[in-house]
Amino acid sequence: MILNNIIINMTKKQISKNKNKSISSSDRLEVILEDVRDQIVMVAEGVSVVNDKIDRVSNELNEFKEETASNFRLVFSHFSVLEDELVDIRKELEKLKKRDSEKITRKEFVVFEKRISKLEIKLEKVVLANKIKQKV
Repeated sequence: MILNNIIINMTKKQISKNKNKSISSSDRLEVILEDVRDQIVMVAEGVSVVNDKIDRVSNELNEFKEETASNFRLVFSHFSVLEDELVDIRKELEKLKKRDSEKITRKEFVVFEKRISKLEIKLEKVVLANKIKQKV
């Protein structure tokens, strides 16, 4: 229906422009069809541009998803190591608690303190590395 209106309007314009000229119906139709074809070509070019943009955004999104997945794998592996160390420390603390009325020695305390410090340093490195990656 819209196409019919366009053709009718275009035909009326062509007729009013060429009132004084004698133009056959086939000539008028040819002019109208050429104009419609040109408009269809313009629409097709626009669709092509939009498709290219969609493809580019889709590729960027896929790259982002892959990078994010890689970052999560890295973080999970770091946290897994930290969690394993924490579990070991807790087990040793439980063993110390179960000892009969013996107090923890200074040497044992220093060993635990060093292990916990190392764990904190590793955790800080992971957090810092992720902050740097987020800025990039």
